[in-house]
Amino acid sequence: MTATATPLTASPVANRTAVVAAGLIAGIACAAYVLTVIFIADPGPVASSRLPMHLAGNAIATCAFIALTLTLPALAVNTRLPRWALLTSAVGCALCAAMTWAMGTYVPHALGFVTDAQARLISDQENSIYGELFGAPKTLACMVGFIGVGVIGFLRRAASRWACALLVLAGVVSFLAPPWPGGALAGFALAWIARTARPTANSA
Repeated sequence: MTATATPLTASPVANRTAVVAAGLIAGIACAAYVLTVIFIADPGPVASSRLPMHLAGNAIATCAFIALTLTLPALAVNTRLPRWALLTSAVGCALCAAMTWAMGTYVPHALGFVTDAQARLISDQENSIYGELFGAPKTLACMVGFIGVGVIGFLRRAASRWACALLVLAGVVSFLAPPWPGGALAGFALAWIARTARPTANSA
């Protein structure tokens, strides 16, 4: 009796290609967002939330993170990458998608009803312990998943060691910074890992 292949496991090459593409798109979108914050003069919280580049970057990043959520787990089927860490990374990507979606839709809409001063006050409150707890699931999932894939992939020589090291860095940055810097590093690292992952028997 032969096992029936699922859509994700039926074509490992296609799945890898999807991870590479989604990772690159997520990395570019998040990096572009970070660059606009650095190099564009701050027009104020309300206007900044509605900049076309911010809206487009968040929309593109959302789609890319959703694609990573759907495709990352299947990398464990024919590589030595750890399944549990890939699943945790997929959860982290799903939570990143929820955050970038909110930043590109709900937040610009909600800030339209407040002044810049009130928006800054809200931002200060988001940096409080309550704001940190709100973002904790995303932070923990990304940190544990990315570092798990990176460290175990490095030790098993399951993919490029430079790519694994970059993903570990992404996990650390995801813990210390907003989602975009970590998302940029993680996107590029996951694309690199998927591109260089060595095909072997299924690993746990």
